[in-house]
Amino acid sequence: MLFDPKPKTRKVDLFNFEKEFNRLSYLINDPLTRLIVVKGLRRTGKTSLSTNIA
Repeated sequence: MLFDPKPKTRKVDLFNFEKEFNRLSYLINDPLTRLIVVKGLRRTGKTSLSTNIA
């Protein structure tokens, strides 16, 4: 469902987020990373992206 107001729980449901997903995944696994801030306009998929990584 494209316009569901709840965060997406499956990676398949994230549309066109491959670059961001890969970058965030890399940063999480990098031992030198101390803090990650995910920011952007509201309702653009920040929560969906970060919950699919974890």
